[in-house]
Amino acid sequence: FSNSVESWIDQGLAKANQEMTSFEISKTSFKKGFFSSELTMAVTGAIISDAVDQEEGVEMRHQIFHGPVAMTPYGMKFCQSYAKTNLDRTNWKPETVERAQKVFGDKEPVTILTERSYSGAESVEAKVESFSIDDEEMKMDFGGALFTANGKSSAGSAKGDLKVSSLSFTSKGEEAATGSLGESTGQFDFQESAHLTGDMNLGAFNVTFPDEGGTAKVALDSGTVSVNMAGGGPDKKLMLGDMTVTFPSAKVAAPDFAMDMSNFMIDVDSAENAGKLEGSATYSIGSLESPQLAEQTGGADLSIAFPMSVSVRYGGMSTEATVKLGEDMEKLQAAQATSKPLEQLDIDPAVLDSMVNNLFDALAPGTTLGMAVGLGGSDPGANVFADLVIDLKGAKKLPEMKTVREVVNALELNTSRAAFEHPMLSPMLAQMQMMGIGKRTGGGAISASAQLVKGKLNVDGKPFPLPIMQMIDPQLDQPIMWDPIVEMIKAGIQANAAGQ
Repeated sequence: FSNSVESWIDQGLAKANQEMTSFEISKTSFKKGFFSSELTMAVTGAIISDAVDQEEGVEMRHQIFHGPVAMTPYGMKFCQSYAKTNLDRTNWKPETVERAQKVFGDKEPVTILTERSYSGAESVEAKVESFSIDDEEMKMDFGGALFTANGKSSAGSAKGDLKVSSLSFTSKGEEAATGSLGESTGQFDFQESAHLTGDMNLGAFNVTFPDEGGTAKVALDSGTVSVNMAGGGPDKKLMLGDMTVTFPSAKVAAPDFAMDMSNFMIDVDSAENAGKLEGSATYSIGSLESPQLAEQTGGADLSIAFPMSVSVRYGGMSTEATVKLGEDMEKLQAAQATSKPLEQLDIDPAVLDSMVNNLFDALAPGTTLGMAVGLGGSDPGANVFADLVIDLKGAKKLPEMKTVREVVNALELNTSRAAFEHPMLSPMLAQMQMMGIGKRTGGGAISASAQLVKGKLNVDGKPFPLPIMQMIDPQLDQPIMWDPIVEMIKAGIQANAAGQ
């Protein structure tokens, strides 16, 4: 199988560079042998170079043992090929070599073992070596990390497991601090254009450090990450579904500040409906207590004993335009990969034009944006304190609207309230009633609704004067200067890509 190895490598590099646009992988040398071959590759790009402080990026050294019977350092393997990969230190800076020697000694920092079967399936084992440091600045212990996966790159499939061992550190000197991060484990299952599922158990995090007048402590309980997505959109290019991150508790204790929060959760979901994208991001907590924060905000007490959530949602966005916008982002990432340094990033003007056009196409008429604040449950719809929805009506896209009045007339706002009786809300509830807004419902809550249509406000179904609209009405017929706005958006995209 030695004759097919280089061809397989070239094909793999071409596919990898096509899919991973944030950096580039290139073959720097290849020495073919009968029983084994040697290959070196470079992973380059501005992001990689900045991360490792090496202009040449990261170079990898591969020893490839040929089948059908591969004679490897780990014994005889019946396979098409077996590869052992390590970091190539040849072009490292002297200080980088010294730092690696200090941390890992004579051990290889990273070892990747890849076995390719006769059928073309691959199994991968990647190991980050454990280390222990104890010098005049810090003592640190890390148990290493292990990643294993099985799949078939030609079919775009992979299943794997990840284990990151615990880490602990103690800094030395006058500003001494101690901390630890518990062991994290996870697993995933991926099939290109079909699904991505997985779970991750995150280790607990604790850190103690000096603070004015004493010691501060931060503690984050073990958390979880769950992903369940499926292919959607044209050619199933989008991964749509649900991702949830949870932490049972988070605590901060310092001489002048304390906070105790329970059941923190982030839930992000997305779906496609009739060629349109919809989804939401919800942030929720079970309870929160912080006396000092209450004093800073002027409250007598900031003790939220009931669940509270904030949800941001969207709908009606063009799937096709969103996919094209994603393709533009990949081109932008490709420019980042070939730019050294990032501040000299040179982006094709056609890519910026396409990004702006696709952004406006994605936010076409029918797009809705909403936000809800919930009290009493992780689902904002269960007990809504405030809910706001903005709809883009009409048939024109934003850049086709010539005046501010056209934009105002195209935007429709709807809001509703169902506020619980609580000391935090009492001043606002009293003010609402004084203004004649809302009505009492069961349980002592106040409910109200409002709609802003073509610049006119209705509250609980009745016209409600809006002085600001009367004041600005003469200015609503002013033309919108879209060209400077578009150029400002392009400049923002370019500055963000360059890390400025």
